[in-house]
Amino acid sequence: MKPESPVEPTKIVAFLRDIPLFARLDLHTIGHIAASVKRFTLSEGEILITEGSEADDLFLIYDGRLRAGSSDEQEGEITLGEMAGGEVVGERALLTRESRSATIRCLTDVIGYTLNGED
Repeated sequence: MKPESPVEPTKIVAFLRDIPLFARLDLHTIGHIAASVKRFTLSEGEILITEGSEADDLFLIYDGRLRAGSSDEQEGEITLGEMAGGEVVGERALLTRESRSATIRCLTDVIGYTLNGED
């Protein structure tokens, strides 16, 4: 059975405080972020981010494993790394306003939160 992601604001705040990107923020700011996130679930094999797509959101992984890959004309898809619960995905493209540099595919079922760049 998969663990349920937190839905209560205080539990979402606790989850966010454990993520290094947010660890130094004050409680008020983390509370604002917690109120802005939206929960998502994906199944094994589904794509979270497509290489070359526009960056509008970043993703906070609560549970699951994902693989980052990039296309290469000669070698096909190259594995760049793996991510798991407690990690942030897609922040670089969002901060630089560049297109996504990799495709992120779920290796397992994934539960997470999305934060829109406008928030």
